[in-house]
Amino acid sequence: MDRKPFTPPFVSSSLPAWRCPFCNESALSLVTGSLDDPETEQSKRDRSDVSWEPDWVRKNFAMTLKCSRCDNTVFVVGKVTHVEADDEEFGWHLVEALDPKFFQPATPLIAIPSKTPAGVVEEISGASSLFWSSPPSAANRLRVALERLMDDRKIPRKQKSSKKKLVELSLHARIEKYSLKNTEVGAKLLAIKWIGNSGSHIAKLTSTDVLDGFELLAHALEEIYDSKSTRLKKLADSINKKRGPRKKKKPAGP
Repeated sequence: MDRKPFTPPFVSSSLPAWRCPFCNESALSLVTGSLDDPETEQSKRDRSDVSWEPDWVRKNFAMTLKCSRCDNTVFVVGKVTHVEADDEEFGWHLVEALDPKFFQPATPLIAIPSKTPAGVVEEISGASSLFWSSPPSAANRLRVALERLMDDRKIPRKQKSSKKKLVELSLHARIEKYSLKNTEVGAKLLAIKWIGNSGSHIAKLTSTDVLDGFELLAHALEEIYDSKSTRLKKLADSINKKRGPRKKKKPAGP
């Protein structure tokens, strides 16, 4: 997973190649002339302060991105911040950069295998939409995606207690049950669950933390739903069992 497109701020002259949420195949590019970054009224008033400095300037921005393949557009809003830049002519100086807070529709953060259930895809899309404005909320949606994933894997939501009563299973317990079948993927899912739990209790959960969850989920989904991953696992198991290359099948005779 390349994290650079999801680690702001970005200089407008070199925006990341965000993937189109419509065709999911091509990159989005800035529509010429669509970037608007007006200074806030408070920022304008601050200019009257005798100690005013250029880095006091505060702006919001809006821009439109367009897919070169399907021609659909994505609307982006956020705030303008300042970053340090270095060049031969000016040396170190401040330049304005973009810090997105909302994409409509949301750009995908990870590749989702085609066989992934719709309920899981819906929660991942929701998490992608919330990622820019509220990392803790995005983490919560990833946690819900795990519940949907356990449903698809036929892991029960309830079980009988020692008193023969049906009791709700926690997500942690469901993942542990799944781990009995797939230890490696189960470990990834459990790590995502801990990040999701933090989203409910830690307001300062960072976008980096949530990107960890997305990356782990991408690998887990690939292991579960990507036929290529399944084929390679079977190939590795076969070679390990034989402790050497597989025997080549003889071509059929005439």
